[in-house]
Amino acid sequence: MKQVVIENPVLNSAFAEPERHWKFGDEGITDEIVEARRISAYFVPVAQPKRRGKDKQLVLDTEWTASRKKENTEINQIRGRVLVVEYKGEHLIGGPDTDEKRSIGEIWAARSSGRCIFMLVGKVDYKSEIRNAVKGS
Repeated sequence: MKQVVIENPVLNSAFAEPERHWKFGDEGITDEIVEARRISAYFVPVAQPKRRGKDKQLVLDTEWTASRKKENTEINQIRGRVLVVEYKGEHLIGGPDTDEKRSIGEIWAARSSGRCIFMLVGKVDYKSEIRNAVKGS
């Protein structure tokens, strides 16, 4: 495997969603930049055989190859999604500002291309409503 040295590995701001990453090929990291957020993944560790005798120094396994990479599917499904819940007590749900807040939330969700979910709830026990909204989106 070709050894790649990256002089300045930092590509993104610490204060914004990552927009670029170093490409990871079949044989490891490359010096090519990809203009997108990297999918969440991890490397599956491979247990090393136990050493016997005097030389018991363990060797750091540096084989970060694509064959040992596993995607975090749950993280990638959730990443980038936003849920906003506007809670109003049941006694306030019919107030003068309720329709306006509902309209603003629905416009915001509609313009998000499916990334955002808006709910306006009035029940004290609204967890099941949230679960259903998240599953249905």
